[in-house]
Amino acid sequence: MQVRNDGTTRKILKGVRLVVGDITLQGAQLKGLEGENLLAGTTRVFKVPAPQGLVATPASVRLLVE
Repeated sequence: MQVRNDGTTRKILKGVRLVVGDITLQGAQLKGLEGENLLAGTTRVFKVPAPQGLVATPASVRLLVE
């Protein structure tokens, strides 16, 4: 997953939730994403394991950060 910070200050990714269709991932499920630093004007790539129960169909994906 690519995450981009279009802002002018860095963002620490805390309280992150990833919503894929009807499935929500958070906390330990997002190890490697939670707590990471995203510098202003940069894009980072994070690998997130597919959640159990995810069906290979088109779904909306949203990343929510506190």
